[in-house]
Amino acid sequence: MYILMPNLPNLTAVTIVYLIISAVLGIIFPLVMGALTFLNVSIRGTISGLANSTMNGPHALGAWLAGLLYAQYGGYPSSDLFAVVCLALSLDCFLYRNSK
Repeated sequence: MYILMPNLPNLTAVTIVYLIISAVLGIIFPLVMGALTFLNVSIRGTISGLANSTMNGPHALGAWLAGLLYAQYGGYPSSDLFAVVCLALSLDCFLYRNSK
């Protein structure tokens, strides 16, 4: 469904698709975690830990990158500028795809 996002006609459609994605993943994730933990009860903690580290890894990498930008380039303006550039590129992709 993420592939459809740049081709959607308006913000309402994007919001509805994000709602569907969140609802589906909110239902599927606990079911999959339950199924995985019952595959082998002796490694239940390992399975849960691996799933959590996989989900939270991008957050840690983002915080690390923001810390590097903060330390190397003079504080919050550098990490803010990076966020603005990323958002502008996303918006540009969205608008460019819809203009075709």
